[in-house]
Amino acid sequence: MLFILSIKPEERRIALGLKQTLADPWVDAQRTFAVGSQVEGPVTKLMNFGAFVQIAEGVEGLVHISEIVADRRLNHPSDALRAGQVVKAQVLAIDLKNARSSSRWKQLIPSDIDEFIAEHKVGDEVPAA
Repeated sequence: MLFILSIKPEERRIALGLKQTLADPWVDAQRTFAVGSQVEGPVTKLMNFGAFVQIAEGVEGLVHISEIVADRRLNHPSDALRAGQVVKAQVLAIDLKNARSSSRWKQLIPSDIDEFIAEHKVGDEVPAA
């Protein structure tokens, strides 16, 4: 199915569009990705302020630089990520009006303390550092 964009009978031309017949991916994103849900996708772009992650066809979420890692401050997202890298993130918000999504990544990456707690239980003996 195509959408008629314009008709110019004097020039015997009809302009058609395919994109206009496709559903808005942001409407589906709001239903599919509830706030708090986990998503996975490739990093599509690194900017000074954060990284964009594709969470669905036509839908990218921003992971702000402050949300990328929990254990240190980053100068640039490339200190922890690279374009094309597949990451998991948590959806913080979906803004349909502005077609934006924000995501959090650091909560889904276990920190050193998270790994330590997972490997040890109360009463374990551990060497002093």
